[in-house]
Amino acid sequence: MPMSVLFIGGGVFIGRHLVEEAVRRGHQVTVMRRGLSSSAQSLEGTTTEWRDRSEGFGELTAQRWDLVIDTCGYVPSQVQHSAAELNCGTYVLISSISVYRDFSEPTPVDAPTVAPAMDGPLDGTSYGGLKAGCERALAEARPKGTNLIVRSGLVVGPHDISSRGRYRGKEQASTHLHYDRFSGRFPYWPWRFSRGGVIAVPGAHQSPLQLLDVRDLAEWLFDILDLGGSGVLNAVGPQISWGDLIEACASLIGDSKDESRPRVCWIPEDLLVAADVPPYTGLPIWAPETAETRWLHRVPAGGFEAGQRSITETVQAVSDWLHHGSMDSRLLLGGYELSREREQEIIGRHLAASR
Repeated sequence: MPMSVLFIGGGVFIGRHLVEEAVRRGHQVTVMRRGLSSSAQSLEGTTTEWRDRSEGFGELTAQRWDLVIDTCGYVPSQVQHSAAELNCGTYVLISSISVYRDFSEPTPVDAPTVAPAMDGPLDGTSYGGLKAGCERALAEARPKGTNLIVRSGLVVGPHDISSRGRYRGKEQASTHLHYDRFSGRFPYWPWRFSRGGVIAVPGAHQSPLQLLDVRDLAEWLFDILDLGGSGVLNAVGPQISWGDLIEACASLIGDSKDESRPRVCWIPEDLLVAADVPPYTGLPIWAPETAETRWLHRVPAGGFEAGQRSITETVQAVSDWLHHGSMDSRLLLGGYELSREREQEIIGRHLAASR
């Protein structure tokens, strides 16, 4: 049955795919956006309200919504206000597995979380606490059983670009600057393979990863909502390896016997650390294995598994998007990736040490 759905945010990446899935299922979709991103146009099949959530919700508070889906809840006070002011059957908050306190062991939804932060600047150290604060704000503002909190893992897929690409020529808030640590990461790898040459790849072939295709996230979320889902759920991808990702990228580039194909050089983690390669961004997605970085592969899906597509399907979709859009790499990437010269220097150091 068609539902009335209000999205808070929904123009780029995760929000965009959620909106498109809602439209595909025949729902009546309204998207509240600020209009700051480079894709600031109404999405087909939707009604757009150009409004900043920090300035209130105006006439949107007069309507009864079946669903409110909050894709950009980073400030607890803002989540509290939207949850209290908007009249809806179910409020969905896109949260993060960053709320979990300890990744030395797997983290089901009842695992301990970090202390909620109710205010403060958004950066790499405060992100998890602020997301936990948003979860608390939602729980305090609405009755139990009327909320769905989605703790997403590392989500990848088409339309994942850095805030340099999203907010061209426009002022960026701390949210966007922080997000460059994590946006535009996955497309780096199909893009890098398309450039050819010898490619530095981090760690070892069997090093684990969990990547969730954004299209799987969108389909999974609306399947859950169709069942009347509420509570807290992890949304994470299947367990794969770095080798799976790299092989999927390599499969896009011609015949395996073609000598002009890109060549891969696996760089040991200790060498990357010694060379001061920035975690998450220098070689995107990679970070040295510690208790704090095991979120990349240690989160169980629970009883509702979100990941369905293979890594090969995801890589192919991202490659098609990059090719179709003729994406400028200066806008696609966050700007912190290794330069070609630095990459080749590190490869040379590794090869020299291996002789």
